[in-house]
This record gives sequence, C-alpha cells and structure tokens, in this order.
Amino acid sequence: MRRALALLILFLLASMPASASEGRGGEHHTEYALPPVQWNASVDIGYISTAPLVAAGLVIVKGGGDPMTGEGAGLAAFRADTGEEVWRALHEESTAGFEVAPLLHSPAVDYGGCLSNVSQVITGWSTGSLTAHYLSNGTEAWNISTPAPQWGISGGGFLNNESVVWPTETGVVRICQVNGTQLGAYHDPDLRTYRAGIGFEPYEGEYHLGTEDGTLLFFDLELNLTAEYDLAAELNRSGSWRIRSVAQAISSAWILAHLHGDGESVNALFDWNGTEISLNRSFILPGGTSTKSAGMAWQYFVGTNGGVSHLNEENGSLVMTPYHDAKNVVGELNWVTSNEVLALCIPQNDAHGSWLMAFDENHSEEWVPDVGGYLTAGCGSDYTVIAAANDASWLEVRYDENNTYDIHRQVEATLGIEVEIDSEDIPERVEERDELAESEPEPVDNYAVVWVPIWGAVLVFLIGCIAPKKDVQRQIFAGAALMLLLGLVLVASVYSQAVVDDPVPDSSGRTQASDLHNWQAEEGVVHVAFHFPEDVAPMYCQNEMHWIRGSPNGGTLIANWQISETPGSHCVWLMSIPVEGATTAEEVTVEALNVYWRTAYQIEMQTMGPFLADVEDAVGGSENRWWTYDLNGGYGTLGMFEQVVVPGDEIDWHFDAGQF
Repeated sequence: MRRALALLILFLLASMPASASEGRGGEHHTEYALPPVQWNASVDIGYISTAPLVAAGLVIVKGGGDPMTGEGAGLAAFRADTGEEVWRALHEESTAGFEVAPLLHSPAVDYGGCLSNVSQVITGWSTGSLTAHYLSNGTEAWNISTPAPQWGISGGGFLNNESVVWPTETGVVRICQVNGTQLGAYHDPDLRTYRAGIGFEPYEGEYHLGTEDGTLLFFDLELNLTAEYDLAAELNRSGSWRIRSVAQAISSAWILAHLHGDGESVNALFDWNGTEISLNRSFILPGGTSTKSAGMAWQYFVGTNGGVSHLNEENGSLVMTPYHDAKNVVGELNWVTSNEVLALCIPQNDAHGSWLMAFDENHSEEWVPDVGGYLTAGCGSDYTVIAAANDASWLEVRYDENNTYDIHRQVEATLGIEVEIDSEDIPERVEERDELAESEPEPVDNYAVVWVPIWGAVLVFLIGCIAPKKDVQRQIFAGAALMLLLGLVLVASVYSQAVVDDPVPDSSGRTQASDLHNWQAEEGVVHVAFHFPEDVAPMYCQNEMHWIRGSPNGGTLIANWQISETPGSHCVWLMSIPVEGATTAEEVTVEALNVYWRTAYQIEMQTMGPFLADVEDAVGGSENRWWTYDLNGGYGTLGMFEQVVVPGDEIDWHFDAGQF
C-alpha cells in the first residue's frame, strides 16, 4: 500500500505546473540596479537644460545652443536602440543660450477634434514661440507666438481636454494640437512666470499657475481667471518670494507650494476651501528651488541648494525630512522607470554634475556621466529606456539589452522603415513568446489526460481480480480507487473549463465606469477602470472619475468629472489602453496600473494564476474585500491571465466582497 501511495504522489507532483515567478508590482522589487549605459553621444546642440524625451523608440534632446561655439538651439532626435541621429530641427531665432521649457510628447490618436493623429513633440522657447514637431521626422507642425518681454516660455505644459495647455511668460494659452489654433488665452503684461509649470486642480477642474511675485492664479477650463491668492503675503515674511514650480492641490482642503526667496525657501501647506486660503504650516529650507512635471504633480519632494527634502507624516504630524544625501539640487525632479524599477532622478548641479537615482528611502545609485559638466536637466524615460544629458551637450542612454528587440520594433513603427535585425540580438525569451503566440492549444489533449488515470484504474482493478492473495488484492484495489479519484478530479477540472463562457454583459449588478459618465468612445483601446470605496480612496480623489489615456511614455489626462455618490465607486480611475487585436485582461490591467500607480500595487501568484491583491490603500483581505473584475458589466468567470479581451471591451475592477 505504501508503495502504491508513493507512486501516486510522484504522479501528482509530476503533473503540477512549475512554480511561477513573483507577481508584478513595486512591492515585489528587490533589485535596485540601473540598466547599463548602452550608448552615448556628443549632441553638439549647446547647453541641455531640460530632460530628454523618450518616446516611441526615439530619444529627443533640446539644447539652447552655445554662442561661443556657434552651435544653434534646437531639437535632435536619436534612435534609442543604436544612438544613430534621426533628425535635427534648429530654432534659429533663439540666442539666449539656455532653453529650459520641458519637452512634451503628444501621442498619435485617431480621434478627431483637436487631437492629432500624428505623434508630435511640443515645447516652448525663450523667443516666446510654442512649437510642435512631428516625432518621426522633426518637421515643424505648427508655431505660435506669445509675449516674451524678458525670458519667454520657461515652464512646462500638459495635455488636457483634447488640447495643449501651456504657461507663457505673461499668462497661459490653450492650443489645438492638430494645427496650433489658439483656443483660449490669458495675458497680463505686468505678470511674470519663470519655470513654473501649469498645474491642474482636479476637484473643480481648474488650472493653476505660480508667478514671480508669489501669487497663485486659478483659471477655469476656458482660461478665465477665477481666483488669485497671494501666498507670499500669507507667509508674513519680508523680502521677495517666487513660485517656480507646480503648486499642488492635496485633496480639496489643502494646497502645497514651494516659494523661493533670497537665500532661503519655504515649503508651505495652505488650508483652502475653494474660495479662501490661509497658512497651515511652513517649513524653512535652503535657497534654490527644483521644478516638477506639469499637470497633477503629486510628489512631495522639494529640491534646493541643500539637497532634497520630503514631506511626510510622523506621529500624526507633517514634517520635512532629508531624502538621501543629495546636493545642489536646483533643476528638474522627475520619476523614471525601466523594467518596472522606479527611481526619482535628482540632478546634482556642480562642475562635475551627476544624477542621484533614488529607488526608495534606503537605496540609491549615482549616475556619473563620462563627460562631466554642470547639469540641471533631469532624466527622461519610458518603461524601458532612461536618458540623461548635461550642459556639456553630452547624452547617455541606458536600457537592458534584453529589451533591444522590442526597442527595434518601436523604432520601425515610428519611422515606418524596415530594419534588418540580427537574430543574435533577439533574446531567447522573445523567440519563445512568439512561438507560443503562434501555437494553438489542442483541446483533445485535455480529454486524453482525463482518460489516463481512469483507464489505468480499470486496468489495475482487473489485475487485482486475478491476484492469488487477498492482502495483495486489497492493496491493488486501493491503488485503483486512488487512480479513479484522480481521474474524477481531472474530469471536474476539464468540465469546468469547458462550460465557462465569457461573462454575460451587464449581469453583475456592479457599477461600470460607463454608467457614471458617457465619455466619447475611442477606437483601438480597452478601457480599464479601478473603483475605490470611500474608506480606501486616494486622498486626492473624492466623488470623481479621472480619465487617462495610456501610452509608452506614461499617461495623459483627458478629462476629470465629478460623479454622484455610488456605492463602491467613490473614486474611479479610468485608463484607455491602446491594443492591437486580442490580448488578455492581465496584460491591459498591468499596463493600466503602470500608467499611474507603478509601485503602489501588488500582483500575487496564486495556484490559479496571477491575482490582483493590492492597489494603494485597498489591500486585499481588508474587511474580507478583494479586487475582482467585471468584463463589460458581467462578473469575471476566468482568471485575468486567461480572459481574452479585444478593443472596445471595458474591464471594471472593484474592491468589495465579490462573488466568491
């Protein structure tokens, strides 16, 4: 009997699948290493004062020129895989030597209206020009002029509500992406802004902009001035104070702003009720100020001449604490990702500047360029490539060599060319993936596996019938019974798989994102929505839905809507993920999570496959609630790695007791 049991156990172990790797998500990462530098280049475009743009397989660098060498200001694009220069577009009107307005990628969207169906690179210049160049060849798509009494456009803009919103030196403009038509503007000849990017306040759907006299301006979506708050006066400190970064709304009750003074700076938290503002508390820091990305810049890091400080909570009180041992941080602070490893890129500006890459509070790595120079430019990245450049006009690009083939394919799609790729450059994992994608499962194999233990049980039973000894006969019969039990288990499994159909649309009874707002449908995407109950909703999201379009470079906010009180949907994040043909619910869900949360989610590998466990404060198991999904309003009947989805489908993830 023991021998029969041992054989059966070995059979069961042999039939089990190999253990899977850890789920994806920030909490699973234990490797804090940057990928290696794959190539570098002397760009010869003068001082580079803003982060390179990594988009669709290209690396685009913006330089301010160098009057000493005669190098002109402009843009230069390189292939991310090889470093070969693709195009160069000079901005000959610029003679300032420094161009600090960031680069913005406008992805191609076949959507109509003011959204372009051709990818563009948009940026501002010291001349007051705001330009768009086609990503594939650098041809200028449009060029508009704005007032430039002193330093022109120096801050960053972002895409919202089907338009480009960008700060000028004397106000703000809203532009149609297709042709540069001006859709709205605010201009005050006495107003000055410098490096402060345009911010977005999602609770009322307003833009905000800091000025050189410490005033925070609020505009509605049509760029009508709705409010102005003298933050410098609220500080009640002498001297001049300037806002040179994105002030950010924290929920609907507070505004966080960094004000730069003479020899010192202040990070201040203001109470705000939508109409009035008052100082809650302030933190005195060294002089100098870093800038943040435009839009909803939810990051509580501040860079100064003394390093980087982080606003966090300790013992129920807000405090500012040093973040790593950074120094001379007066340029751009931004996040970069590569192979799902997230890092805060901190430029350290001295004669031999470097980038401190902070992975978390305890791990960092210093990136020292081969050609040194002062640097205020941060880093640029998509999910694969990281690029950085300095005032020596020196560019360095990092990526994992296992991603070479995928980057090649991006370049092909962007440039529309055929590229011969050596088979040695294609990682084995890619070959295996393509083979699996082309192969089709044979359903008959499942039924064959079922019959093996059943017919084996019959055969063993017949052998037992002719056994001469009763004790041997009992052992054989017991072994046959165990094999029959195994067969019945396999029958149940195969039967369950055979009878499971796609979810019945609109049958779950749970709220769909499309029930909350009738947004304009978009072709070629799968919509993925995350519904947060009130007690675990992100603090900056209350009775509202944010609509974001995903792209290889991150996400673009399309719209933000107030929604009615709906059980389980206090806050909804809706992601539109571009897909080509059929894919799986797992693939689009992970891509949607990476658009915004990146390291604030956790996917666990269970017996039945990958399982979405946590997103921010919505931790699986809390009050017996878990993340489960509906497909087109029907409760998910398959694991997310098995469920096939196609363009036009809607996946709604809910954090509730579900239907277990």
